[in-house]
Amino acid sequence: LVSYYHLSWTPKVIDDAGVPTRIALLASTLTSVGSILGNLSMGVLSGRMNTARITTIYFMAAAAAFLAFGIMSREPYILLAIAPIVSFFIQGAFSGLMINTTRFYPPHLRSTGVGCVVGFGRFGAIAGPLLGGLVLGGGGGLIYLYAAIATITLIAGVAIHIAGAGEGQRVSPPAPAAN
Repeated sequence: LVSYYHLSWTPKVIDDAGVPTRIALLASTLTSVGSILGNLSMGVLSGRMNTARITTIYFMAAAAAFLAFGIMSREPYILLAIAPIVSFFIQGAFSGLMINTTRFYPPHLRSTGVGCVVGFGRFGAIAGPLLGGLVLGGGGGLIYLYAAIATITLIAGVAIHIAGAGEGQRVSPPAPAAN
């Protein structure tokens, strides 16, 4: 929900904040770059650190970045700077969520577990832009919208923290294949 909202509406929010449209459209590129770097960083860090812990940190950082985005909604160029930070952490967190999903399920249920997580995420692909459009179109304040988005992101961080309590992995990663 939060990622799809962010990717769909950030250029419009920045444009409405007073940045010239041609520069506001740059937000799409910046959010994409932030997303790529967030995904790559999660891939690297998950091989070196407790994946549940780093995913929790990414969700918490994304929540803080969303809240900052809402608070700074009247500072257009600051929004342009915060947008890729939001993308970095939220997309990295979602990559971490997929990595954790494979580790929380026993081997015979892993594909089902990942499929359910991805399938559930499709609801967010619909709901995020729709809810954002309703709030923005209805004249709702950005601070309230982004506080709600930050809260949803915070809940996801707490959930992954609880799910990953202890070692952060309920099931050991698969053993290397025999030669």
